Amino acid sequence: MHPWFQRVLPFGLGFFLVANANLLEAGGGTLRATDLLGLFLALLLVLRSRRWVVWSAVAAGAALVFLPATWGGLAVLGIADPGTLAQGARWVLAVPWALALSAVLRSEPDCTNFIKGITVGCLLNAIVIVAQQYGVDGPFARLGFSRFGQNIVWVGEMVRMPGIHGGPSASAAVLSLVAPATMWLYLRDRVGLAWPIAGFVAAVVGLHLTASRSPVLMLALT
Repeated sequence: MHPWFQRVLPFGLGFFLVANANLLEAGGGTLRATDLLGLFLALLLVLRSRRWVVWSAVAAGAALVFLPATWGGLAVLGIADPGTLAQGARWVLAVPWALALSAVLRSEPDCTNFIKGITVGCLLNAIVIVAQQYGVDGPFARLGFSRFGQNIVWVGEMVRMPGIHGGPSASAAVLSLVAPATMWLYLRDRVGLAWPIAGFVAAVVGLHLTASRSPVLMLALT
């Protein structure tokens, strides 16, 4: 594997894990960035692993696919909606994701690059929330990073910004991860003090615009 790719892949996994763009919406289901990455990781696993590892992954996938396959059958028969089918497929894609993350978190500098990807992805979450607040989120929407979902959530006369994940509570929970991520990087001497300061500022702004209270506990504990 090319050294440049080895550096970029852990960063990209961390980034899209928290900044999960919606690439396509059709029939009640969505195709997300993490879905494509899961397929890519599965292909990479098959191409690079020894046979026993591949069959171990297949066995794990078979175990996880049993319940989702049932959901998929219901969707094909018209008993369940396509969104349920998509959720079932994501159970299978979770297997290559889990194997990749377990490898990334065991080694350096992969782990640091992964945490940096999470940090940058969280900062993008905050930027999208601010852009939604001021009505300039069009470019992000075209890239799949901004969507208001079907319901607009109000608190009094204030609209709770939905962020990247289509709901204020979900986006706020993801955004709160920027605090432990930046603190981990700073305490490991991977970045300067500006990173955790920027992370906490982004979290405070994002949590205010999403009108979320529970993720504040994450900031307080950090």
